Amino acid sequence: MDNLPHFLLLLLILQRFNDAKWGYFTGCSQSGMKVEPTPKLLTVSFIADDATGQKITIVFYPNDHQIYLGTTLIGRGTSVIGGRKGPLPETTEFGDTRKLREGNDLAVKIYWPEERRASEVEVLKKAKEYGRKIHFIGNHIPEMVCHRDPNFLCSSTKTIRQFLGLPTDGSRRLRVIVFRLLRPIKELKEADMLTAYLQCFFCMYHGRTAPTHF
Repeated sequence: MDNLPHFLLLLLILQRFNDAKWGYFTGCSQSGMKVEPTPKLLTVSFIADDATGQKITIVFYPNDHQIYLGTTLIGRGTSVIGGRKGPLPETTEFGDTRKLREGNDLAVKIYWPEERRASEVEVLKKAKEYGRKIHFIGNHIPEMVCHRDPNFLCSSTKTIRQFLGLPTDGSRRLRVIVFRLLRPIKELKEADMLTAYLQCFFCMYHGRTAPTHF
């Protein structure tokens, strides 16, 4: 029972956590991410520049279209959530989750990469540049719609590291990248699935199946 005081202290701390400290999507004016909870739908939106430099609104649904969740105490903590371009839809528009998901054509990737590493955004831009000259590369690059690095006090783990007197070399920061949502190849049947697989393998598309499969 030597650690009982530490355990009780931990319980006292956890009791005082709000939704944001538990990792739930909550509003933060400095982040630029707008959270709108309703009884039927939790909607998160933000404004970013698209490939042409135009301002666009991205809307996504953390509770109702979770493509991938990788919440962990260590690592990048990547989450991928389905969304679409704004404006915000009426919540009464969606009678069920299936209808909501069918209307989403974007995948919003939210993760915490190391700050010292090259940004995935810059890597994709460079790959796209090479892809214009090399057909094989060009057809294997995810289509990035827009991106955003929210900038607020806790958007970098460097803040807490500095507070605790820890090295900041491995600090991470919050990054959001929006990609065009692809349809899983497993949705296809028999000959169409084989055709789509070969098209992916050889980077070719001849019109027999939708080019939005992967």
